[in-house]
Amino acid sequence: MVLVSSLTLERSDAPALMNYVNLLQKNSNLINKNSHWNGFNVLHNYIGRINAFKFRINFNYHSEVPTSKVIYLLGADNFRHEEIPENAYVIY
Repeated sequence: MVLVSSLTLERSDAPALMNYVNLLQKNSNLINKNSHWNGFNVLHNYIGRINAFKFRINFNYHSEVPTSKVIYLLGADNFRHEEIPENAYVIY
């Protein structure tokens, strides 16, 4: 099994990495259509967001965060710390 981060595929050498995975797949059992096995997996960098989508939670990043006194960071993997007011109570 090969696991890579989604950020790995954004690197400048991502095409070379994918060429290597394709070569590995041709010479191994990494992907086997007969047994319905796919051993190549890309892990999303913001997994909290993916999990939140399962619960139909939508993110509105243009909301009035600076006036909030309580910030609940459910699935917020890529928020800006400087946008959270210093006096806000933060729940992770």
